[in-house]
Amino acid sequence: MDTNDSPYDPEIDAHVEESWQEFLFDRCADGERLARAALRLAPFRGDCWYVLAVNLERQRRLSAADRAFQRAALAPINPQPAPFRVSWNHCERALERAADILPQFLSRAMEEVTLVLRNYAAPEVLPPGTEAEPLFFHLGPTRDQADAHGISDTLPDAAIHIYRRSHEHLSRNAREFDRGIAHSLIRGLGTFLGYNDQRVDALLQELA
Repeated sequence: MDTNDSPYDPEIDAHVEESWQEFLFDRCADGERLARAALRLAPFRGDCWYVLAVNLERQRRLSAADRAFQRAALAPINPQPAPFRVSWNHCERALERAADILPQFLSRAMEEVTLVLRNYAAPEVLPPGTEAEPLFFHLGPTRDQADAHGISDTLPDAAIHIYRRSHEHLSRNAREFDRGIAHSLIRGLGTFLGYNDQRVDALLQELA
């Protein structure tokens, strides 16, 4: 089979984008099939190896996934950095450390939400058209909405979901991972408090 390892090719790019969507929505067997189709056409493109890796990883085929991540990192075209792996205990400790150093007003806000640590975002919480792998989600009401509604069985509890794998994918070492977890916690709490992105960015700069 002829191969095309151009960094940009419409057919290959379509396979990669569709494979990524399958990964996000936990249809990883189909995502793997599309990634392998891309690799048959472009075996030296790192983005093709990377999308195969994440689909394998979500199927819990971690050894195969790590080999694909390494191929992605070493690819001569579009290389992609390998993730920094952490244990579940490390992730929990990173979240606890981040919570311990929150300023008082954020600590109070955290008492009003449920913190949930997961490997991946469940498909049902992803908004239509999601393209990027989420680091966190605030689910449920904001503080103002909860206060306005009062005690009610019809209003869900506020929750902040934080995702281990997406933080691994963006981290190159433990410090980056821990900082990412802390930022996601602050961003999630900021969303609960009704802050816009600019205000959360300013808050992160103040706390840096």
